[in-house]
Amino acid sequence: MEIGGTVLASPTYYSNSGLERVIPQEAKVVYINEAHCYYTLEFTVNGHKFRESFKYIPKGRKT
Repeated sequence: MEIGGTVLASPTYYSNSGLERVIPQEAKVVYINEAHCYYTLEFTVNGHKFRESFKYIPKGRKT
């Protein structure tokens, strides 16, 4: 994963607001914070852009 690349992910914004679950879709990686282990994706849904951050576990680190 690198800034400017795309990944498949399911935005949780719509599922948390009571709307139906959104299937995984392409999102652009706009920020990666390695120190705090999260990244921010930019989704485009129905012509509207929004960003959402997700936590991750670094390789080699135990949960």
